[in-house]
Amino acid sequence: SKQCYETEESCLSLTGQRPVKRYSVIVVEYLDRKFKRKKQTFRDFEAQIIQHEMDHLDGLVFVDHLSMLKKQRIRHKIRKMRLEEERAAKEEA
Repeated sequence: SKQCYETEESCLSLTGQRPVKRYSVIVVEYLDRKFKRKKQTFRDFEAQIIQHEMDHLDGLVFVDHLSMLKKQRIRHKIRKMRLEEERAAKEEA
């Protein structure tokens, strides 16, 4: 299906939630455990989960779907968090 929707996703690879576009219906072709070819349609949340995991198999995390501006904002926040963590660690030492 070509119908997309925007939703919020989180991931164990990163903290927080971010907006991402996903297809509401997908068709997946795969091989089962006996290497028999299968084809199945998934909808809604199941389709979203599969797309999220397929992104990981392609080497992507959900922030890779963001615009350059949003990516820059995230990088800035990460740098700021790292600096704060380093300061806190020095204060504890």
